[in-house]
Amino acid sequence: MLGVITVVIVLISTNLNLTTLSTDSTYGTGIPLSSINNGDTKKVNWNDGTCVWMGQNEPGSGSPFKELFSDTKFITSFSRTGLGAYSERIAFQGNLYKNSLFEMWHPTKGYYKVSITKDGTSWDTIIDLSVSDTNTVKINSGSVGWQTIYYDTWSSGAISYRLPMMEIQLIGPYVGAIKVETVWHFEQTLTGGKQDKIMATDYAYLISGSGDINIKGYAAYDIPMFENGETVTIQVTADYSGKTADGNGRWELWAYPLKGGSGLLIKSWTYDNFREDVAWKLPADAWVRGVNNSRWRIELHNTLFSTSAVDINTIDLRANAPPTPTISIHPNNIIQGAVITLNITGNTNKLTNESLLYYAVILRYTSASKAFLEKNVAVTGSDPYKVTTTFTAPNSGELSILVIAHDTAGRETAVPAKLIVQVSPQGTNPTPDIIPGDIAMILLILLVVVAIAGVGLYIYQKRGKGFKLPKLGKKK
Repeated sequence: MLGVITVVIVLISTNLNLTTLSTDSTYGTGIPLSSINNGDTKKVNWNDGTCVWMGQNEPGSGSPFKELFSDTKFITSFSRTGLGAYSERIAFQGNLYKNSLFEMWHPTKGYYKVSITKDGTSWDTIIDLSVSDTNTVKINSGSVGWQTIYYDTWSSGAISYRLPMMEIQLIGPYVGAIKVETVWHFEQTLTGGKQDKIMATDYAYLISGSGDINIKGYAAYDIPMFENGETVTIQVTADYSGKTADGNGRWELWAYPLKGGSGLLIKSWTYDNFREDVAWKLPADAWVRGVNNSRWRIELHNTLFSTSAVDINTIDLRANAPPTPTISIHPNNIIQGAVITLNITGNTNKLTNESLLYYAVILRYTSASKAFLEKNVAVTGSDPYKVTTTFTAPNSGELSILVIAHDTAGRETAVPAKLIVQVSPQGTNPTPDIIPGDIAMILLILLVVVAIAGVGLYIYQKRGKGFKLPKLGKKK
């Protein structure tokens, strides 16, 4: 087992094809700031006949005194699943303030109504008295429905009432705007009157936290190979990110050796909304003999989550890589959920004569950001190394099957074996497989049909010219 390896990294951080997108005051939402009250809290002052109730007007500044939201924009996720599915934490706390000891009406309870929009016009409610859309929002603290309120008395004789704080996170890549409304229930003791009033509404943008990286010249599901010291060009696409604690970093590009060890920071950005090609020179010891995994994973992070990742393979010399395996599947037509057999055959490299250790099998839908199955299939025996394994495709769609041979020195195939196949939904009946014997039989039948047709045509033409077939019977 190798000890700790000190890695010296050489970075080329010049801006290759840098494109900083034009500043967009709507953060890519297309919703005018004026249509969401310039991001400020809209407050209601209500005179109940004796005093004036002021929504979100408790002494102080900002949130939670004069504003419901702490910011005018929140970053949403790039994904609907996994740890990266959640937006920034969005917290709010409502209050009421009156500067008089006397009142005709008094608040007894309150609740929050939260809505989201993609166009600034049509709003969908996700939190209400009895509604919590668990597919869109995660509630970290606070409760849905009427809440008990509490109050403070100020030295001036004024009184303020507060709702319990609520904190939520949105789920998935939602871009648009969010609003929260505080609804208060007022009662009048003398008459028994009751009424509900919206006393404050605040707005904020929901902006994309999406980012994407690709190795230039390769598809997202490829695992290209690079020799130690070669330069890798990484194409970076980034939308928006929150600020770090020190206010300096926003986006970071990292590389992690899958053999183990610390990650390496390739580059960081202090701005958002850009497209850039980054050149990274692989360390001289990116590949080390005998290590079980020669791949590196490159990840793009914003301040919330890892937004994208790609793998590359490393080696000392491409000429030393094991040959590309041969693969086939049965049946050829894949149906979602069915068991598929994968046959793999590989050989040793004639220059190195290193035995094969295992095949890495990587299954990924071409539309997905990550593989849904990665497994190593051990090989036994000698050259040629033949193995069989099985898998099931959980979803329909276009599926990429990659197989990489791994030898005892730790080298992997320079060009993985690759199949791109279509997975049909359950309940469909794709065209059945046709084996070579079936094809031969079909051709033979076609030849017989053509021959019979030819003879018939010949007889028909002869009869038309006075030709008569001989009659069968006794000779005269």
